[in-house]
Amino acid sequence: MPPVGSPTRTPPAWRVSPPHRTHSWDECYAGASSRFRHRPSGPPQAAGEPESDVALIKTYPGIEPALLTAVVDAGARGIVLEGTGQGNVPVGLFTAIGELTEWDVPVVVASRCRTSTAPLEAMPLGTGLAIKTGVIGARGLPPVKARIALMVAVGTGGGVQAARA
Repeated sequence: MPPVGSPTRTPPAWRVSPPHRTHSWDECYAGASSRFRHRPSGPPQAAGEPESDVALIKTYPGIEPALLTAVVDAGARGIVLEGTGQGNVPVGLFTAIGELTEWDVPVVVASRCRTSTAPLEAMPLGTGLAIKTGVIGARGLPPVKARIALMVAVGTGGGVQAARA
């Protein structure tokens, strides 16, 4: 007898799924509560072209703060810092982050770890210490996606305030 999955043997009945018919949006949500009756609006549309000059920097203990200002001097219009977990970055970067925020250069902290979507201000004491320097939390986005979100925010012509929105 040939093994299961060979072309000469038909698969067992439990492996064959019945044909499915497609359903319209109205059929799927006909009995749903009022908050699900309307089609989702989809992702927001960008107002302009995304800014490509946004740096993604992986932080580590002993990172030089001059690295952040050097990246901005080279033309970066925003920075995403890949933090060490729970919204934290090395303490040595706090002064540089504060200066960049004063210069209207948005600095976003994203975590290497899976985090909640809560803003940094709402996190327990001891987490998200960089928030006091004016940094913007990534709200649970991974660093690469946080960079894309910052590219769109800065591409609209805004700085720190556009990135916070």
